[in-house]
Parts: sequence; C-alpha cells; structure tokens
Amino acid sequence: MLDCQKITDEIQSVLAAASDHSHEAIAAVHRDYLEAVREVNARLGVCRDLLARGQRSEAIRQCNAEPNLLDAVAILDFPDRTSWCDLLARQRLPRPPDLLIDAAADLNDAYTAEQPIERLLRNHRLLALARAPLPRRIQTLRAIRAADPENPIWERDLRDYENARLHELRCEMQAAVQAQDLGCLATLEQEVRARDWVEPVPQDLARRIIQAHGEVRQRAARQELGRLAGELNQAFSSFDLSRGRELRTRWNAAAAIGLTSDADELLEMAGPALEWLQQEDQQVQAGRQRESAVAALERTLEDFVEYHELERAWHAVRRSGGEIPVALQRRVAERFRYLEEASTRRHRFALAAIVLLVLAASAAIGLGVVRHLRARQVEEHAARMGSLVTGGELVQAQQYAENLQQSAPDICSEPEIQECLARIRKAVVEDQGRRARLTTCLDAVQARDASEPSWDSLAAAWQDLEEGKKLAKSDEELARVKTLELRISERRRQMQKAVDDRFLKDLTSLEADFSRVERTDLNEIAVLMARARQLQKQPHVSAELLGPIEPLIARLNAYRQAEADRDRERRQLERFTND
Repeated sequence: MLDCQKITDEIQSVLAAASDHSHEAIAAVHRDYLEAVREVNARLGVCRDLLARGQRSEAIRQCNAEPNLLDAVAILDFPDRTSWCDLLARQRLPRPPDLLIDAAADLNDAYTAEQPIERLLRNHRLLALARAPLPRRIQTLRAIRAADPENPIWERDLRDYENARLHELRCEMQAAVQAQDLGCLATLEQEVRARDWVEPVPQDLARRIIQAHGEVRQRAARQELGRLAGELNQAFSSFDLSRGRELRTRWNAAAAIGLTSDADELLEMAGPALEWLQQEDQQVQAGRQRESAVAALERTLEDFVEYHELERAWHAVRRSGGEIPVALQRRVAERFRYLEEASTRRHRFALAAIVLLVLAASAAIGLGVVRHLRARQVEEHAARMGSLVTGGELVQAQQYAENLQQSAPDICSEPEIQECLARIRKAVVEDQGRRARLTTCLDAVQARDASEPSWDSLAAAWQDLEEGKKLAKSDEELARVKTLELRISERRRQMQKAVDDRFLKDLTSLEADFSRVERTDLNEIAVLMARARQLQKQPHVSAELLGPIEPLIARLNAYRQAEADRDRERRQLERFTND
C-alpha cells in the first residue's frame, strides 16, 4: 500500500507553492492520492460488511493490519483537502472520491465496544486451547454474550456448549448418586436451577438431580441427627448446659432437613434432653423478665412519676412472680401514700382558684369595653406602619410615625406602637448598611477591572457582582451593576479565547504526532500519553474543546494494551505448548 503520510506531505508542499509545480507534477501527486483513497475505501468497505454480519473482531483485525486503517483515514482526510480539490479543478483533474467516513466512524465505535470484552475473548481462547471443563467455558461465554448482546454469534455458540453440557450432567448425576457425593449433587442442583441458560434445561433432568440431591442430603442429615441425639443425652446426664445448647443448635439445623414427622424415632431419642434445655431456657427468660420489671419499678420511684404509672410498674413486678424485697415494698407503699396526699391538696387549690376567677371576671367586664376601643386604634396605626415598612417605603413610614407622635402621644406609648417605631428605626439602619455594602462591592469590582486581569481576580469580581445583584434595589443601583457585569464578562471572554487558542495549537501538534507514531513504539506512545494527559489537565480550557482528548488517550491505551496482551498471550501459549 502507498505511503499515505508521504503523499499528504507532497500535497501540502504543492499547496504551499502551487505556482512552482508543473501540471505533470500535480497530476503525479494526484494519481498517488487517488490510488491511496481507493485502497483505503476498499478496506473500509470490507470492514463495513464484516460489521454488518456481526463479525466485529474480524473487522477490527482487518483494520489493525498494517498500515492501520483508521490512521490512514486520519492522514488522508487532511484539513486542506478542500483547497486541494479546488487546485485539481483549476488543473482540470478529476476530483478524488470522498472517504467512507461513516464506515470509519463505525470502526471507531467497534473499537470502543470491543475493549470491555477483549480480555474475555482472550480468556475464552485460552480455555479452548487448554480444553478446560465445560462449566468454566460456558461461564466465560455467558459473560461475553452479556457484554456484547448485539452479536448473534455468541448465542449460537452458547447453545452448542450448553447442549454438550446437558449430556455431561446426566453422566455426572449418576456417578454422584452411586458415590453418595453430596457436594457434587449440590453443585449440579445449583447449576440446573440457574436462570442464565439459553438452552432450557429439560424438566425431567432437573427434577432427577434435585430429587437425588434431596435424598442424599436427607440421608446425611439423619446420620448426623443420630450422632447428635447420643451427644445430647450425654450432656443431659452430666447437666452440661453450654454443651447441650451448642448441640441443640446443630440439631435444629439438621432436623430441618432430616426429620420426617413429629413421631420420628430420632426425635424420641433426643426428646428428654431437648425438654430439659427448653425448661432451662424458660427459667432464664422468666428471671430476665423479673429483673426487667424490678428495674422499671425502681426507675419509676426515682423519676417521681404519676400514680397510674407507678401502679402499672408495681403490678408488672407482682405478675413476674418470685419474692419481692421488703425494702422495695416499703418504698412503694410510701410513694403511694405521698401521691394520694398530693392529689388531695391539688383538689383543694383548684376549688379556691375557681372562686377567685369568677370574682375577677366580673370586674374585668367594665374595663374590657374601653380597652377594646383603644386596642382597635393601636391595631390600625400599627398595621399602617407595618405595611409601609414591608413595602420598602421607609421615608413615608418615618413621616407617618412623626405625625402620630405629634397628634396622639398617648397612643405612641402603647407597646405595639413602640415596637413599630423600633422596627422603622431598625429598617432605616439596615437600608443604610445595605447601601454601604453595595458601594463596597461595586468599588471592589471597579478596582479589579482596572488592574491586570487574572482568573482569580475575575472570579473575585464576579463574586462581588453576585453579591451586588442581591443588594441592589433601585433602578440606578441595578443599572450600575449591569454595566460592571458587561465589562467583566468581556474581560473573561477575551481571557477564555486566549486560553482556548493556545490549547487548540497544542492539540493540533499532538494529533499530528499521533498520526505518525508506530503502534509498537511503546516509548513514543508513553510520551504522547503524558502530553495528552497534560493537555487534559490544563486549567480554564472550555469543556467542549476537551472532547478529542479522551478518545485519543483511549486509542493510545489500546495500542499499549494490545502490545502487552500480545506478549502475555505468547507466553501463555508457550506454557500450554510445553505442558
């Protein structure tokens, strides 16, 4: 295949000084470029057909054949291609065909989709070479199918593997039943119960495996119960309570599997020991309930609770059974007597309070009418001043207060009016503080605008502007804030443009070096990777410009990983061959 980089370099040389090149020289370069485009488009067409048939791995292999197809597309689709076509038109030479960019984009997407399953595919190949057991190979193939659900090949392969595995299951089940291999049968049951089979497990096979596992499991459990029954009786004979409880835990686990009925002979063998343990547990539980009831009663005595709460705690202790300490009985009796006397005193005080309230109500009726009229006046003046303050009309509120103090000084002595006057004075002071803070913020913005601009100073100026927006209220204040905001925005736009221009220049240089790098040159790939990551971390770059960096890093990683995987695969194949 022609050297695409050499051809594009020659085209760039022609475009730089077209007048110095003859028609024959331009035609010769055009023929080379035309042939290169046709070869690249032919390879792209083959890869596109492979992708359409679901053969993504083969398409990527064809793309990776030297020279790399995507690299060739990037070289031939150079930025000045439009200028080259215009020059060809002036020389009356045919326009070269367009590159199959859509097919190249599909190939690039295939690279992205292939990376997550590449390691799975390699493991699948190594398991096949090593003739690994079918369950391991099926598990790997299921993971590949889940990672690549759009490819129909994996489901077809998985059906073939699962059909072969179903034949193996019948033989393994028979061997496990003959050997009474409980672990093997448990594994087989777990396998047939799994929900990720593509080829359904026959119901008769699944039923036979589950039944065989249950029978062997029950037989093993009954053997364990027989041994535990003897040990339980020994613990009962020696009154070893801790040992008996430990054995009972193991007995309950095995009984859930091995006991067939309530009249099972194994249950009769262990019955006396189990009843003894149950009685011991009941005694311990009763003791704990009694201790809890006594503790609750002592807490009620310490907290001086009401009569009914103390009575409820006392009955709980009596219901728990056992002897109640004499000292506790004496404390409870004294507390009941104290609560009864206190209740009697409260009733007497309540009756006297009712009589006093009736007398006071009669005297208050006469004063109520006068106070009602005065209260209405106070309420109206307070509501008027409150509405003025709430509406921000502080000047009108001050005038209203001054008029009221002159016309009705007695009204101004009321607490509600005094509170409104204080509110007006506080609002005036707060408004003065607001205007002072606004002036400070806007003066700081003007000072930063006049100084040498930097990202930190612009950020601080923008923060001051945000604070100014919150403080500004009048039209004049809002207009001043808006003017400063436009000036700071223009400064920020200019700085952003300078940063983005530098970034684009560095990115163009990096992409040019990437198009010329050898895929096997790990040192150069590492240098390009470091440059790409440094570009990615440059501060203040517009987010939309960072888009090409991540795919470029992914391609570099793919080159490096592919070389490392090829080396690892060679070593593994050598080990399998030697074995």
